[in-house]
Amino acid sequence: MVADLARPFAVPGGTVDAILSTATFHWIHDHAALYGHLAAVIRPGGQLVAQYGGGPNTAAVRSVLATIGDGWTGDTFFAWPDETRRWLAAAGFVDASVWLKEEPTQFEPGEPFKAFLRTVILGAHLARLPESEHDAFVDEVAARLPKAEIDYVRLNVTARRGTARRDPG
Repeated sequence: MVADLARPFAVPGGTVDAILSTATFHWIHDHAALYGHLAAVIRPGGQLVAQYGGGPNTAAVRSVLATIGDGWTGDTFFAWPDETRRWLAAAGFVDASVWLKEEPTQFEPGEPFKAFLRTVILGAHLARLPESEHDAFVDEVAARLPKAEIDYVRLNVTARRGTARRDPG
């Protein structure tokens, strides 16, 4: 199913047994509301499993972005384990395990790395620039990174919906 997770949503039948999400939650800035919306549609005892960018995810890229152009580092939100545990508990989740895992990903230098930056990492940045500046922007980011690698850090979440849902706010 597809839903706007930043807003309350409904599911067919009223609840689901589980929610699995990969590489999505870092696009939502209000995680207290996010976990409240999820808890509202998971049956008591149902499972939540998620993995998304967390903590220092892509720190090297964001450090470069802070020093070029207008300094905008992106429209993502990378949460940390402690705050995530609090949001889960407030939304009524129990038995939560939340941890960061470093997953650096290396690329072939040159065009293969630039193509990945262009299509996966820098899309929102390029959308803010005239097309004539895209290649120079990607080239500059690639040149300023210490190596052809993205320093991914994943926030992993497993939790079970408790029998009573608490107010996430």
